[in-house]
Amino acid sequence: MNKYVFLSHKISDKYPAYRNGERIKYEFISTIESGSSSNTSRFLINSHYGTHIDFPYHSLPNGKSINDYPASFFVANNVILARIPYSQVTNCLIGVEDLKFLKEEDRNAEILFIDTLYSKFRNADLYWRESIGFDNGVAEFLRLNFPKLRMIGFDQLSLTSYKHRHLGRVVHKEFFKYDILPIEDVDFTELKSYNKINSIVISPLRIDKLEAALVSIIAEINI
Repeated sequence: MNKYVFLSHKISDKYPAYRNGERIKYEFISTIESGSSSNTSRFLINSHYGTHIDFPYHSLPNGKSINDYPASFFVANNVILARIPYSQVTNCLIGVEDLKFLKEEDRNAEILFIDTLYSKFRNADLYWRESIGFDNGVAEFLRLNFPKLRMIGFDQLSLTSYKHRHLGRVVHKEFFKYDILPIEDVDFTELKSYNKINSIVISPLRIDKLEAALVSIIAEINI
């Protein structure tokens, strides 16, 4: 039996941004309650807030932006869901050694999701202060072992650990060099350890020339 679940968070000003940055701001500009014919709202939001995908233009002056990816890029049927508990991660960095458990039969994966079980801290400052990022060499390892990989998604605010910000700038460029896009702040709370992802659709907010985009993610899973 299959069902569909969201792997993207609702957008709310209750949740932190990277480095405890600006959160979403929104307001109603008309309401039925005040006598208008409809409720209408507007919002101001950073393109790196909530569940979002980074494009190479984020770190590279001539890198690809959202305009350079066709719709087919965001649909996949070969998805790995791996769990690397935060308690097993050393110095807030996921390195190559942490990924060597991945299986040879997953070689054709298009998307790798990594659940660190960190979402339970999402309402606390710990979520950004002690955030887990990725180390040098991970992107190269993934490209060599998973030649069809297009994206990597995880339940952290960024590829960059807040404690290793300089390294994070290097790591972003490394992932873009190997043409693997990060999906940051993914929501795995609806998934159980036995669930298998059959297919996935990642729907970006299509604003012209963006370096990053908020995404809605819908997965078909076995239950």
